[in-house]
Amino acid sequence: MNLKPFGVVFLVLLISSTSAVCQRSKAGIYQLIERSSGRAACWGFVVQLRELTFADSLSVRQISIVDAKHNRDLTDMMDVVLDRRHKVLTLRFKLGKDGFGSGNSIEVTIDGSAFTDSPRQKFTWSIPTDPL
Repeated sequence: MNLKPFGVVFLVLLISSTSAVCQRSKAGIYQLIERSSGRAACWGFVVQLRELTFADSLSVRQISIVDAKHNRDLTDMMDVVLDRRHKVLTLRFKLGKDGFGSGNSIEVTIDGSAFTDSPRQKFTWSIPTDPL
């Protein structure tokens, strides 16, 4: 798996609340929004954990990223970056790829073996790609 850091981006929350600062520390999935050619677009997602912790190494077999509009697996088109605390997983299009189009949603599934606690279940999140 190709783990790379990348530039400054904006996080947009799936569920809004009182403040963005508080929201980033809550568990959930968030849009990764970047500006390109003067417009904001979704270029990936951030999965934030609260109680679980990601394992030291992740395998492509443990993560599935599916384009719901076209029912296409995008996992190989995405860079996967894990933070030092193993609580934040960032999924972003690789360089040279385009962002998500409008009117789409993505389903992210992570196998339980990707976590240190190794729960026996898969975790699936669905999130729209239109900037919120």
